[in-house]
Amino acid sequence: MHSICPSYSPNDYQFLVEIAELVVAARRSLSFTYPIRFYLKGKNRQAFFDFIQTDLEHSLEMLNKKNEEEWVDYLEANGMGMIQMTDKFFAYKQNIVTLRETL
Repeated sequence: MHSICPSYSPNDYQFLVEIAELVVAARRSLSFTYPIRFYLKGKNRQAFFDFIQTDLEHSLEMLNKKNEEEWVDYLEANGMGMIQMTDKFFAYKQNIVTLRETL
C-alpha cells in the first residue's frame, strides 16, 4: 500500500504512454483483420469472427476511455501546494493496468 509519496518521476507516468502506444498498435492490427471475414466460409465462422472482433474492439475502447480520463484528478496537493501521488492515484493506475480482468 502506498502512502503519500513526496517525490515522483516521469517513470511513475510511463504506463500512460505505454497504454496509448498499445491502443494505437492494437487499432492498427485490428484494421488488418477486417478483410479476413470476407474469406471465411460458412455463417458460423463469420459469426464467430464477428463476436471475437466485437469483443476486441469493445475492450480496446474501454482501455482507451480509461486511459483518457483526467489522471490529474487522481493527484493531490499537500499544504505547500506540491503535487503528491496518493493511494487514489495508485488505485487508478492499478485499475488501468488490470482493466481486462474487470471486463
